[in-house]
Amino acid sequence: NEALLPAAWGKDAADSLRSRAAIIMERRSRALGVRCTQPTPSQHGATMRLLVAAIAICVVARPLSAQDTLALRSAVDRYLETGPSPDSSQPPFQHALTDLNGDGRPDAIVLLTSSAWCGSGGCTMLIFRGTRRGFVHVSSSTITNTPVRISPERKAGWHTLIVYANGVGNVVLRFDGRRYPLNPSMQPTATNAQIAASRVVLP
Repeated sequence: NEALLPAAWGKDAADSLRSRAAIIMERRSRALGVRCTQPTPSQHGATMRLLVAAIAICVVARPLSAQDTLALRSAVDRYLETGPSPDSSQPPFQHALTDLNGDGRPDAIVLLTSSAWCGSGGCTMLIFRGTRRGFVHVSSSTITNTPVRISPERKAGWHTLIVYANGVGNVVLRFDGRRYPLNPSMQPTATNAQIAASRVVLP
């Protein structure tokens, strides 16, 4: 069981963890060229595990360079042109860059926004792994809606995602070693604690 911060020393413990987290996040920021953000948990309601894990969430603050923009656009188009429903129309999309697998390279979360890839239930979300040569497709999920959040939890080395599913609410998408779930509406509902510990990357 996860032990809650004792009420008698919860503030001091939380302050100490946040101080250590700030140092670690500054180092990660310099290494990745990103802005690392730390959730602000409630004084007595957050767990030690969530406080410690939360320091690992880093969200890209800088805009994509011209090279990155071309690399991501190329990766999305390549997947769509050769995927299960070939599409060469270069549809628009929203995206966020963050290190999902802890390898020090920003990965890409892409939400297609054209009518061809969206329906009454939501839109298609694509996950790409960042490499030295660009982005490689990892996973696709249907009927996904914003907000898209990143949880401090990891499964098989990848951060868990929290997305909104119509008719269900915020749901948890856990990596299974190969991909994220195809259908978000079939996944477990996120708890208030999981939502509070996560960070929105696609509002």
